[in-house]
Amino acid sequence: MNETIAETTSDERQTLPELRFRLPGAWQQVRLDDPETARADVKALIERQVGRQDERAALRGELRAALTDRLQSAVESGAIALFVALEIEGLPLSAYYTVYLPAQPISGAVGTSADAVAGVFETGLRQADPGATVVRVASEESIALRTHRHQAVDVPTEEGEPQRQLDTLVVDYWLTVPDTKRVVLVSFATALGGIEEIMLDLFDAIIEVSYWVR
Repeated sequence: MNETIAETTSDERQTLPELRFRLPGAWQQVRLDDPETARADVKALIERQVGRQDERAALRGELRAALTDRLQSAVESGAIALFVALEIEGLPLSAYYTVYLPAQPISGAVGTSADAVAGVFETGLRQADPGATVVRVASEESIALRTHRHQAVDVPTEEGEPQRQLDTLVVDYWLTVPDTKRVVLVSFATALGGIEEIMLDLFDAIIEVSYWVR
């Protein structure tokens, strides 16, 4: 079991508790303060975990496309942290997640209880996307609202080859921050979209054992 911390640096973030994760397998954080360095780190990470053999070129291309897409989204959206699973149950680079802190507290919540904040936020989620499936996942001090979707990511191909797309499963958890009207977003993604239920169970389990440190 591996433990990671969603570290923050601003004065505002330092007044909030830190969200920590107990993770299966081995994970690595990719720093987001320098996008060019982050992209180089992702490339090196893929080659180290998958190898540089010619027969694995397709796999490297798929992983590079998926991770680069996730990295770009994290940087553009102001993510706090990006973590990559180096290995889970023998599968290299099978999942990754980003942590975001939205700028504004939840307006309309009566009190700071997890149930009150989650209730108001859940209403907003359902209004924003009436077709979304919203599932509640409880941890020790938080209520998480989970939504998920499939996203097609273009995989770079050699000239003359047909364009390929990678089915990526994206699973978002909006966690209430204890004793505040705030939420954090923990967004998981995996190229193993074909085993959706198994990956949802895995990500749910990670959220359920996450905890806060004041």
